Amino acid sequence: MHVHLPLYAAERFVNESANGDFGACVASLDWACGAIIYELEKLNILDDTMIIFTSDNGSRGDYGSSNLPLRGGKTNTWEGGQRIPCIMYWKNKIEPGVNGKFASQMDLLPTFAAMLNQEFGKNKIDGFDLSEMIFGGGDSPRRDFVYYKWGKLLEAVRKDDWKLHLYKDGQPVKLLYNLRTDISETENLYDSCPDIAAELTEVYDKYRNEIGDNITGVKGVEERDCGLVENPVNLTEYDPDHPYIVAMYDKTEMG
Repeated sequence: MHVHLPLYAAERFVNESANGDFGACVASLDWACGAIIYELEKLNILDDTMIIFTSDNGSRGDYGSSNLPLRGGKTNTWEGGQRIPCIMYWKNKIEPGVNGKFASQMDLLPTFAAMLNQEFGKNKIDGFDLSEMIFGGGDSPRRDFVYYKWGKLLEAVRKDDWKLHLYKDGQPVKLLYNLRTDISETENLYDSCPDIAAELTEVYDKYRNEIGDNITGVKGVEERDCGLVENPVNLTEYDPDHPYIVAMYDKTEMG
C-alpha cells in the first residue's frame, strides 16, 4: 500500500486517472485505506483500533509531488528528504488537531510496547515512548535526531529546534538552521550563533562515536549486529488471483 516506482496500479485506476500512473497509484492508495476502514467497521472494531498513516521518506519531487516549503527530497538529509506525513486516528482516544511536536518513526516501537505493557529486557531501543504526547497532550520525550545518508554517512544532527549540517555529499560544510523559524533551511546561522553550533557539534560527536560514521572513518562503540528471527516464515505467498499480483503488469517506470 504505497506510491513508489515502478508505478503499479490496478487497470481501473489507470483508466480513471487524470495524472497518469502516479495519480492512479494515489487513487489506489486512497481506495485501499477505505477498504481497510470498511472491514474494521464491518467487524465492529473500528472504535477499538488505532490507525496510523505514514511514509518512509520525503517525495522525489516528480510526478507532481512536492515537499515545499521544505528543502530537498528523497535521498538527502535536508528536511524535505526526512520529514514525512503521520496521521493517527483512534476515536475517543486521540484528540483531533495538528501536533507539530518532535518525533521519529523509531519511537513507534517503544510506544506500541508501552501500550501493550511489554518490556524489552536488556535490548537497547533507540526510540522513546510517545504515549503521553499522543493520548495526553504532553510534550515529546525526543530532544535530538541524527541524519545519516546511505546507511553510515553522518551528515547532520538536530537538537530541539536547531539543526547542524557538517557534511554534504562527503564534503565538509558548516550550516546551522533554526527549524522553528526557518523550516526551509535557507538562513545559515553558523557564524552568528557559535554557542549553538558548538553545542550541536558535541551532539554530532556523541552519535558519531556511539553509532559510527563512514565519512570520518569512526567505528561506533555501540554498533549492533542485525537481529535475526528464529524459524522465519513468509508473510505472503504467490497467488495469481490476488489483487496485488493482478496489478503487477509491465510498466515503463523504473524503481
